[in-house]
Amino acid sequence: MLALAIQALQEEAFEKALTLFNRFLDDNPDHLEGLYHRAITFRKLKNYGRSLDDLDKIIRLAPDFADFYCERGITYFHMQEFQTAIPDMNKALDLEPENPYRYSSRAYIRARLGDTKGAIEDYQQAIALDPEDAVARNNLGMLEERLGNLKKARDYYKIADELDKMQLTEKSAKPNGYHRRENKAIRENNLPEQKNLLQQYLGIIIEVFTSRQAFRQFIQFNKSLFEKR
Repeated sequence: MLALAIQALQEEAFEKALTLFNRFLDDNPDHLEGLYHRAITFRKLKNYGRSLDDLDKIIRLAPDFADFYCERGITYFHMQEFQTAIPDMNKALDLEPENPYRYSSRAYIRARLGDTKGAIEDYQQAIALDPEDAVARNNLGMLEERLGNLKKARDYYKIADELDKMQLTEKSAKPNGYHRRENKAIRENNLPEQKNLLQQYLGIIIEVFTSRQAFRQFIQFNKSLFEKR
């Protein structure tokens, strides 16, 4: 049932996904993977309170995973509680200081808070860790444009567009299924075993929730400040 629920979530059949997650979690109330995906489903349905409930619970059960804090920060973001989101983004960054997505996530919220300097510093660090991050370069361009630095903005936009086209070309050249990875569902409710598998699951296995894909949902690559995640 869990696999069907995740599939429904990926297909954006959110009501169906929620029904399936609820059934699964009725029998497995502490299942990290189920709670994680249900939290995202609740957020998609704009039920932010229930999303926070699930994220709070999995952070209590497994406090050492950056994705959980980041997702809670994103839920706070959608609630327009930008300042409340920052500590969760800080915690995610503390747990994964070499992950460029952590800097980009915090940068976006900093920008919304008006901390343009801090946002620029975070995006620059993200690019230092991942020079091919088209999204970070694009958003740096928006910030430089906001400051009136039009030449810098155009330079960032140009590189971002080139990288984006290159990445799309590379992806289309791969055989079908190249970007799909085996989904090893977490079958045990024993927390230590869950944590070992979850390290793979959240960072490596499911394509739709890899950092690059998640961030492309969080801020669309279209030079706008409107997010859909």
